[in-house]
Amino acid sequence: AIPKVKSAIAIAGGIFLLYMSFSMLMRGKKGGVDPKEDGRQPILIGLAASAGNPYFLIWWATVGMALIVRAELFGPLGFTLFALVHWLCDFVWLSFLSLAAYKGGQVWGARFQRAVTVLSGLVLAIFGIRFIFGVF
Repeated sequence: AIPKVKSAIAIAGGIFLLYMSFSMLMRGKKGGVDPKEDGRQPILIGLAASAGNPYFLIWWATVGMALIVRAELFGPLGFTLFALVHWLCDFVWLSFLSLAAYKGGQVWGARFQRAVTVLSGLVLAIFGIRFIFGVF
């Protein structure tokens, strides 16, 4: 039963990667997304992407759990400090990435940003195809 589950997950993941690839390629063709006109909710999309990312879940089930166990050795204060520092590091790093992506488009120009979007879409397509055909 496990190989069939793995295959189903790989195929579903591959299809989702191809969908994301197609979306990025269409966005690159149009010239990007105007944040004022984009009706999506970026925070909800980020939460869903993180929660659905198997590597995120595997990380928390292994490395993350080990860090939590170590933090608990210092009692409730240790766990609280661990959580706060971890969230702060995530916030700073992800804010930096967001700012770099936003400013990068301004610094390098729309053409460069479109090229990066198209290249990223093509890479996602390759991963999607590998996920699907890696099963067979």
